[in-house]
Amino acid sequence: MRVKFIHKGDIMNIEWVKKGFYYAKFYDYCLKIIMNYEDLKDKILEHINVSDKRILDVHCKTGIMTFKIARERPFAHVVGMENNHQFLRLLKRKKRENYVKNIEFMNLSNMDSYEEKFDVITLVFVLNGLPIDEMIGILKKIKSILKVNKKLIIVDCTKAKNIVSQFLINVYQKIFINKKFKTFMTYDVGDCLKDIGFRSITTEEYNGIKMISSINNVV
Repeated sequence: MRVKFIHKGDIMNIEWVKKGFYYAKFYDYCLKIIMNYEDLKDKILEHINVSDKRILDVHCKTGIMTFKIARERPFAHVVGMENNHQFLRLLKRKKRENYVKNIEFMNLSNMDSYEEKFDVITLVFVLNGLPIDEMIGILKKIKSILKVNKKLIIVDCTKAKNIVSQFLINVYQKIFINKKFKTFMTYDVGDCLKDIGFRSITTEEYNGIKMISSINNVV
């Protein structure tokens, strides 16, 4: 019988896969329980029309929103981009297991070379934790791959109006967000979007969550 040796590097890879798996499960749990994510997903979908054919979810993480969009908009092609390799492996496995054909996952680095533009781009829990210059850089890049007169949807944490909601938001942030930067909370993202070249900017706030919808303008 042939003995197969496992190198130290392979063991490390196995451990990282396990860590990525459990981290992803915990992230999903936090979104469902702490952030009341089921209601949030429905609110996001209200901003995505059935006529939108190409949809991009930037930093899709475990793909909760990405899969929801793909199922609810079966005639659209949905792309999820993520730079965490463990998450990408899990996303591709989820796609196989759930038989969702209108969805595609790829590394976030492909955004720079992606040729086709999108009808809708979502940024869900991405901007908090980033310094202002990085946030502006992401928004400018997104503008370049979003079709004119099409929609950008941003969702992130903000200051809650009641103690319980704020406590839950703080738990989520402490676990998953770099506390060094609270860009989305402290910076006027609406004004930033206007400066970059977006219009028809609307804002909704509820339970410590802020949703900003805007249209890509010609500049």
